[in-house]
Amino acid sequence: MTCKDVAELAPLYLSRELDSARAADFAAHLQVCSACAAELAQQQEIDARLREGVLARRPDTAALEERVRRAVRKKSPARWLIAAAAGVAAVVLGYQALSGVRTPRICAEAATDHRREVVNSQRRTWLDEPGAIRSLAERYGVSPSVVSAISFPGFRLDRARLCRLDNHVFLHLVYTDGEHEFSVYLRPRDSAALGGKARGVTNGKTIYAADVGGEHLGYFQADHLTALVVTDQPESALRFARLAAGAL
Repeated sequence: MTCKDVAELAPLYLSRELDSARAADFAAHLQVCSACAAELAQQQEIDARLREGVLARRPDTAALEERVRRAVRKKSPARWLIAAAAGVAAVVLGYQALSGVRTPRICAEAATDHRREVVNSQRRTWLDEPGAIRSLAERYGVSPSVVSAISFPGFRLDRARLCRLDNHVFLHLVYTDGEHEFSVYLRPRDSAALGGKARGVTNGKTIYAADVGGEHLGYFQADHLTALVVTDQPESALRFARLAAGAL
């Protein structure tokens, strides 16, 4: 198993969804590759801190938001990213308490992942060849036709990889216009409804919105698909989510 294989399969390994043979090969690679082992350990610690933040009660939102802002301003190293992830999750809970609208945990984790992977450009292995992206999507339950159908005026699909949000594996697509980037997260739909703050209906699909820290989300569920759009542009998340819903 190569480092590229490990980067691709890490979400499945962490969620214990790998078959026993590949899990054994994955573990064997970690024994001989310190770089992959260190990256996986960092991912596990970030996930643990995020989970603590989401489950915490009565957070000091002002202090935690300031920690997030300091971490982002400094383009922080790993230990501060961990604090930022927990801070974002706790700020979300404070917003929930004030607004009375429950923001799904998966939205908090998508916002944190976008911040870490796209805004802060953490070292990761991405696929950028269209055929390879479609093949990856098909292997993990997202029809390649879905990837091909989603398009946004002025933007192009730049890269893709797998990630894990709320213990589910998602296909993470990044789109760019050369200056701005945003994320689209896709996975086969299960029986769970996301819920949240509804902002209208497009092509028969209810579009929801959420704000998490400095990130903005638009998301929806189609018959066989869950999709989340994350960007730092306030109005763009809903616009892109509506465009995606209209194409599917």
